[in-house]
Amino acid sequence: MMKIFLRLILMLSLGPAATQADDEASCPASPAARQAYHRPVLTVGEIPWSMKPLAARSPALVVELPPVQSAARHQLLRRLTFVASGLPPRDDDARAFLTDSSPRALDKVVDRLIADATAPQRLAEVWLRATGYTDRWPEAATSASLQAPEAWRYRDWLVKTLRTTPDPRPLARLTLAGDTAPETPPGTPNLAGLTATLWHVTAAPPAEEYEETVVRWASQQAVRSSQAFLALDLTCARCHDHPAVPLSSEEAAGIVAIFAHSHALVPGPDGRPALNRVPTGSAAAREKRTREVALLQSEKARRDAMRQEFALMAAVEFLPQTAEYVRLAWAWHRQPQGTLAAFADARGLLETPLEQWLTALGLTSDPPSHALHAPWWNTWTAARQQGTPDAIAAAAEQIQTSHRLDENSPFFHFSAPMEKLFSSDQRSQLKKQSDKINSLQRRIKNESHVAAMAEGPPPGMDAPSLSPRLPSLLTGENPPSDITPATAGRRALAAWLENEGATFFARLAALRLSEGLGHPLLPEPSSLSLWTATRPPEAAAIDAIAAQLLKGGWPAAAKYILRMQAATPVRKPLILGGSEWRDAILFVSGTLDPRQDGSPDAAPDSTRRSLYREWAPFPSPPTGAFLETQARALAQLARKKVGSDPLVQLTFITHRLFHRRPDTAERAQLSTSASVADVCTTLLQSEEFRTLP
Repeated sequence: MMKIFLRLILMLSLGPAATQADDEASCPASPAARQAYHRPVLTVGEIPWSMKPLAARSPALVVELPPVQSAARHQLLRRLTFVASGLPPRDDDARAFLTDSSPRALDKVVDRLIADATAPQRLAEVWLRATGYTDRWPEAATSASLQAPEAWRYRDWLVKTLRTTPDPRPLARLTLAGDTAPETPPGTPNLAGLTATLWHVTAAPPAEEYEETVVRWASQQAVRSSQAFLALDLTCARCHDHPAVPLSSEEAAGIVAIFAHSHALVPGPDGRPALNRVPTGSAAAREKRTREVALLQSEKARRDAMRQEFALMAAVEFLPQTAEYVRLAWAWHRQPQGTLAAFADARGLLETPLEQWLTALGLTSDPPSHALHAPWWNTWTAARQQGTPDAIAAAAEQIQTSHRLDENSPFFHFSAPMEKLFSSDQRSQLKKQSDKINSLQRRIKNESHVAAMAEGPPPGMDAPSLSPRLPSLLTGENPPSDITPATAGRRALAAWLENEGATFFARLAALRLSEGLGHPLLPEPSSLSLWTATRPPEAAAIDAIAAQLLKGGWPAAAKYILRMQAATPVRKPLILGGSEWRDAILFVSGTLDPRQDGSPDAAPDSTRRSLYREWAPFPSPPTGAFLETQARALAQLARKKVGSDPLVQLTFITHRLFHRRPDTAERAQLSTSASVADVCTTLLQSEEFRTLP
């Protein structure tokens, strides 16, 4: 098992000694990606601008409110509402803003949007995409043991954290190492921390082989964590020194070792990888459940003993009929007549004992071993060979004389007909015992488990020999020191982000937020712009958002970004993505399911928000059938709200979708269309509906 793991470490340890030809052959980065890093942006000893202290004061932001009658007001409202909530404006909110001529009209809109319950959901979508979250892997790629049906708990935890914890630093700490947080109270797992770290479980595609999956997991966790929390691409540095920043392949291997000294996988029953799962209850609750289960098993054993005793007592009544059961078993064997149940009933016998005598005598299958050692077996074998009625009758009488009543007797069984032979007192005792068992079973709660990371090497594999290290790029320490104990690597990285690297992480979070809220400051937040020695042109805006983030948390930073966006005279148009477009259609048609939290809904016709369906980083756009269904729902909503006049319905629909009156082309389409729903289908697919100016 260790050969594969060591091969990973050796690959990651390749440094300048490797030839350029080897680099070109083994580097997983594409030639275009390698070309993007063709010149250093930071040299040894330099401190990137992103790690330097923030300015004491950020510049004040003045937002000029557009004139009340400006045609751009409804477009601005629609854009800000979409980027802050992921949904279109509500009719009442749009009406209130468009008729508000006060200087604080826009500020009131921003305050309302940030305070709304949809804002944390929108921010969660930003972070889910940054971390590569998914609810499940494709079924064709993995076995059932690797599915994580509770992955949605991380999504719910993230929304709750963004709603209740403005400070951004716990997000990094809990996501990277929440499972290592102290238990509170003692003996109780930190469920929030276990749930927070769950995204690592969903971060990498699996393989069928356990060792291969473990190795791939550690490597991809390091790559994804570096992208999400450090804005660093380790793809090149996995094979050779990073060409743009002072990060050697040895130090990149140290980052991988941080995650290799933890595990999220265990060997499954079939030897293939399975998720590591831990119980969510407290130690006291687990001990209580263990005691209750032991008591339940004891009471079940007591009931079995009672039934055994009563069945043996009832079987005594059958002993005088032994010869009759043997003779009729032979008769049925020689010439079956109808069903065995009818045959037995017609002769005043019970079906189950007769069936068991057929087995014991070897008439329907090989006889059980205890029958072969019975004192009557040889006599019976001889009688079978003769096959005459007299021989069978004589053997049956001898069997009745020598048959011993015990647990191997064909008369001993627990069938319902046998229990009818129990006395009323015996049946009453059994019922009381069964009621007691049922009561115990109802008290015992199912033990809940959650997929989680765990410290230490994966089961069945030795710990990697390479020690985890924080790179000198972060600490300035050259050469880097080993992290001890080795399992403390994730805690050390989380502590750096929360303390020494707090301003760096605030700047990175500022980039993530600005991109997710429709005001991107850089082409790609994980580019090398945060690692340059000189401040880029966007640094002032990044610092202003980061300062708001550290001062007032997510709400303050998000509010600042919305106001920046409103103050920008020329904005880049935003086109709704597949999930945003789907949710907007559900919203305007009045069919959006507003429920929050809980397991994802995978039904094709689900109307829940995309965040609460099975999450995929790049969802597909709505289907034609979906559009037609929602167009009919929108037309029905218009009829319900404003009556049967098609033109009045169109006015309602265009105001709901665009906050304006219908234009000439839309009225013309209405006059030629078969129904209002057809016009709705066209409007829902229009560029105006999908584009935010």
